[in-house]
Amino acid sequence: MNLSKLFDIQRVLRDKISYQEDDKFDKMNLAAIVEMAECANEWRGFKYWSKDQEPRTEVLIACEDCGGSGRDLSGYCGSCHGGYIGKTNPVLEEYVDGLHFVLEEGIELYECGELDTLPTFEQVMPLRHLTISKQYKSIIKNILLLEDDFEEGDLVDAHYLALLGDFFGLGQMLGFTLEQIEQEYLRKNQINHKRQEEGY
Repeated sequence: MNLSKLFDIQRVLRDKISYQEDDKFDKMNLAAIVEMAECANEWRGFKYWSKDQEPRTEVLIACEDCGGSGRDLSGYCGSCHGGYIGKTNPVLEEYVDGLHFVLEEGIELYECGELDTLPTFEQVMPLRHLTISKQYKSIIKNILLLEDDFEEGDLVDAHYLALLGDFFGLGQMLGFTLEQIEQEYLRKNQINHKRQEEGY
């Protein structure tokens, strides 16, 4: 994985959004935590109260014209030929939503002088905890530690590398290849650009 390329791509989206208020890092950290929670929600493995703990890794995408029925006003939907236009992996999609914010945190920390350099993937050691639940919690812990570091100016490089290590370790534990992560990131990045252009 070319992490430097992903930082560059994320920087373009960040510049398009162009949010510069003093609360940006605070909001960015909360957004990263929310995306991790949404990813965990699609993974479902923590839902001890439910018999349905299977990850949501394949969901059909319904045609917008017919709503998945396969029929429009003329009787047969010519847009989709059956109601569905593809499949999505909700766990992977939420995971890369989190990646957008993890990358942007690194960019912000680097540009304000808190990080010495933006790391390459070769500098990141994917860390794997005993369970996926612990992995999610460790990511959130590192996000919160980064926020404290940002305010106090301590250990930013170490905690950012730990966050990246935990994040990519989670990807491994969820069964994603680096190629899948990068491809989904690029796909979702295009959607995010389009949303900005449409006034999302």
